[in-house]
Amino acid sequence: MVKTILFLFLTIFCKYAITNDILFGITGLAKVGKSCFLSILIEDKSNLKIKELGLSMYSTNKDNLLIGRSKITLFKLNKIQPYTTSVPIDMENTELCNEIRYVNVIMNKCIPSIKKDISCKNLIKVNEKYKEDHSIMTRVLEDPSYYTFNSNPYFIKEFNVYLKVINASFAKKYNLIENTYGLIVTDIKGSSFFKKGDLIVEAEMESVKNIKQLKNQINIVFENKNNYILINFIRQNHKKLVAVKLK
Repeated sequence: MVKTILFLFLTIFCKYAITNDILFGITGLAKVGKSCFLSILIEDKSNLKIKELGLSMYSTNKDNLLIGRSKITLFKLNKIQPYTTSVPIDMENTELCNEIRYVNVIMNKCIPSIKKDISCKNLIKVNEKYKEDHSIMTRVLEDPSYYTFNSNPYFIKEFNVYLKVINASFAKKYNLIENTYGLIVTDIKGSSFFKKGDLIVEAEMESVKNIKQLKNQINIVFENKNNYILINFIRQNHKKLVAVKLK
């Protein structure tokens, strides 16, 4: 009996001890005069002491087209009580305020109080309460380059295609509403498999968010003397898993 109680205690304690999340959610939207504001809620469930936390938020419409941007920097988080505040949205046309349906959040700064603590990354998680069943859906943005438009396509000779890190422009063009990371096929040079608009999200069951990650997986396949690589990709919003022969 004592062993059972001790086991349950350790299980619960360890589960709590390794918790490493900062829960984020959008609780509301308001237009005041000529300004538009997001109401946010942040709960620090991590076991870290954070000196400074910087977040960027991208507000979009139902088609995931960018409407406005917001930023907030926090210098202290109370682990007992959730932090709530309102942040202004920088937008060209405040009449679009009521069209906001998604808020994509990314952590752009995290400074721990203890310098040796290197776990101060990838802490942001969406509070499930505000993820689906809410008028504004909150999502963690996988790649900060999603809303930039100046990257050049890369030719991948092993696939005979040109790839580019997905951004909002290509997401709109190929109707990829739910995906904010991956490599999109922008042109084809002799490939009989890929099509323009295909979005590669995994190689060998590992996420690929940039060209370097894909090339690393290709090199591993070659080092293992294989000619095929497992690719997870999305075509017309349908997920596919295939073995692609390398050139």
